Amino acid sequence: MGKRARDRRDREAAQETTSETIGDLAAKYTPGTCESCGCELRTTVKTPIDSSLAFTTLLELHPDYGKMSDPEATELRNRFLADWHASGHTDMFAYGREWVARETAPKSELQREFEAGDPDGKVRAVADQVIKQLELDKTGGYAPNTPEYRVWAKAQENGKAAASWVFDGNTPASTYRDVLKGIREGDPAVLDRFREPSLSGEYADDYSEDQLMDDIGWVPHDGTAMRAELADQYNIEVATAFRWEVERLARDQVEPVTEPGELNDIMEPSHVIRVLDEHRVTDAEGSYAPELVMFVDSEGQALPDDDLSLQEQAKSAGWRLLEGWTGQHGYSGPVMHSSKYVGGRLADHILDTPGEYVAVEVSCLPEGEDDAFDPDPPAGWAVAFREVSD
Repeated sequence: MGKRARDRRDREAAQETTSETIGDLAAKYTPGTCESCGCELRTTVKTPIDSSLAFTTLLELHPDYGKMSDPEATELRNRFLADWHASGHTDMFAYGREWVARETAPKSELQREFEAGDPDGKVRAVADQVIKQLELDKTGGYAPNTPEYRVWAKAQENGKAAASWVFDGNTPASTYRDVLKGIREGDPAVLDRFREPSLSGEYADDYSEDQLMDDIGWVPHDGTAMRAELADQYNIEVATAFRWEVERLARDQVEPVTEPGELNDIMEPSHVIRVLDEHRVTDAEGSYAPELVMFVDSEGQALPDDDLSLQEQAKSAGWRLLEGWTGQHGYSGPVMHSSKYVGGRLADHILDTPGEYVAVEVSCLPEGEDDAFDPDPPAGWAVAFREVSD
């Protein structure tokens, strides 16, 4: 008997000997409840019955499963099982409905082009792994509905709550900056200023280990070793959450997230700013704008190589002038017309590129004179940029 015939015989035998419906079998096999969708849940454990259960689930729910060749059916079943184990769902039939609906949904033209260029599925496999990792990152790297995940979630809640008491409405900007500097440099004098939450029981009303075990559903049957591990995990997670939240609160005060439409008001002439990650903007203390002078002839017209001269002036002060943002036909140098402002694509570029920036007015100096004069309006303005190492 060939392999294909044996597989067909096994499938038919499995269908004939299963007296219970797949829903009944899944319910018996997988107790628990999912908070999000109502599916039955528990920490997933791989067992020999999984493959058979997956076969019957796909046979009943997937419109093409019974028509597939053996290699195609095996690949689909293995992918389904891998996704199911990673999901935390244990009612396979309920999860199968969602999974098959996604799998058989109409594909967009972009999806079809992608799959046509990836016949071996290697790019898709990498993309799937990235997506799964991103999903895990949302849960602290722990599979949902596990004791470790519940500890992580409780630590996030308690750590952020404790951090909310560190600052108040009267906290000066200097304190926020000192705290940020201390956190980034690991300065004990700053880090020890705040009492981090833990299960130490230092005060009578502190969150206790018993409360944690009640909140995460630990029972004595789970064992004292597991209890100790979960308590240790909580202490690490809650301290980390506390510090991250303290840093975020301080950053929101002195390094706020800035929208492109807000940048023009912030970048007043000669006001140096520092753009950080996540579109956060703060004052660049100790940094100063360069002086820019455009040399003109007796009729007020720019001299040849004036743009090069402006770049040299900026370079001598440690800056570089942005070019190509004027929007003027036939001119892509650094000098912006006085009617222009920091907005649109220029604002997007600045916020997307960390470093120090400053808007600088460009004064005029007639050729042969020593002192610059300011025309009304001035010659224009430019944006100076420089990278920062920290």
